[in-house]
Amino acid sequence: MGYGEQVGRQSVWPGETIMREEKEEHPLNWKEKQEFLDPNTKHSWFVNFIRDFENNKYPILEKITLVIWKLFILFKPIRKAVDNSAGGSFGTMFRHARAKNYQAAYEVALRKLKEEKLRKNEVMLGHHLWWSFMSYACQCLDNFESVEKREELIQLMLEGPVPFQGFDVSNSLCHAARWRLETQQEVQGIDFARRARDADPTFYYAWYLLGWFSLAMNRVDVEPLFLKAIELDSTIWPIIRQDPLCSQKTEMLRSLKEHALAKGIALKD
Repeated sequence: MGYGEQVGRQSVWPGETIMREEKEEHPLNWKEKQEFLDPNTKHSWFVNFIRDFENNKYPILEKITLVIWKLFILFKPIRKAVDNSAGGSFGTMFRHARAKNYQAAYEVALRKLKEEKLRKNEVMLGHHLWWSFMSYACQCLDNFESVEKREELIQLMLEGPVPFQGFDVSNSLCHAARWRLETQQEVQGIDFARRARDADPTFYYAWYLLGWFSLAMNRVDVEPLFLKAIELDSTIWPIIRQDPLCSQKTEMLRSLKEHALAKGIALKD
């Protein structure tokens, strides 16, 4: 699938054509997601409403919603359809996660990732849902040890729906990179970090991981990678500064701070 805008011709009546501008959808990157969630943007009313609802600031509305929900699930076909839907599965995952039952939450995500209907959905919504489940499965897997499950998830990741673009794709690949680091497979780790950077060049953590692996493997031009991560989100600076490997490179850290200040980025130690 391509990206951007393209102009095409659409036949309306015999002998008549009009120019139509089509804008294709694309997976959201990290920067776009941050802008959407920013309470100061045009979406602020929606974001604030969801947050307030989750924080029980609308008790009456919550009770009404709960009553309607209970009426719906009285009917077994409806209950089954809701439970098997993407929204229902996300709800089940979140409930398991809130109860700190991360393995159960992971199993729900894994079931959806293996669902052929979702995997073969060619519209952008299908791409978004599949990679959202993948990203959440990776987060769940960080909460319990299982090398086998990590390998299974990485294999699914590599066979995931294209395009390999967007924040959820990048976040998933970042997990794969870190898992490879834990098994001392630096070459595969830097490859995943590079793929994560390419999937979403706005995601600061992908640049950080690429810089870290490059430093560990004694590659050149490490500093620009870290500097790019800082430019995208300066909160990564304490992580870089306190990292056991990075903290040994005092000259690099000093240079990074100077270049960041020169760009007008205030860093908090």
